[in-house]
Amino acid sequence: MLWSPTPQIELDWENFQPWKVTPVRHKIAGHYLLKPDQLIELSKRLEQRGRIRTHTSTATADTPFNHAPEMHPNSASAAETLERIREAKAWLSLLNVQTDPTYRQLIDEVMDGIRPLVEAKDPNMSYRAAGFLLVLPKR
Repeated sequence: MLWSPTPQIELDWENFQPWKVTPVRHKIAGHYLLKPDQLIELSKRLEQRGRIRTHTSTATADTPFNHAPEMHPNSASAAETLERIREAKAWLSLLNVQTDPTYRQLIDEVMDGIRPLVEAKDPNMSYRAAGFLLVLPKR
């Protein structure tokens, strides 16, 4: 185990409803797999498999989410975007990170830590996914 995830995930477990969107706070930003050099390497692997969504920051709130990459294309690769994220003027989503074996371990560790709390409300956690990591520059 790379680190203990249990104290890393915070939400209102008493009122948790598995099928309802729930605000979650986490403390995993310092995990070594979420460091820029590791995310750059992950982005290279995911981009080879078409698991990247990116668009420029010219997209606005009324831009249809699914069409933003075509309407506001980012010409840089995922790795280039991450390498210069502070100046890139782009959004980058790394999709289905659980399909990467290294990141699958991180997802499993986080999910193992909350499994008893989730299963108290919804038994038999069966599918584990990160969905995506949205990488934005610090403001």
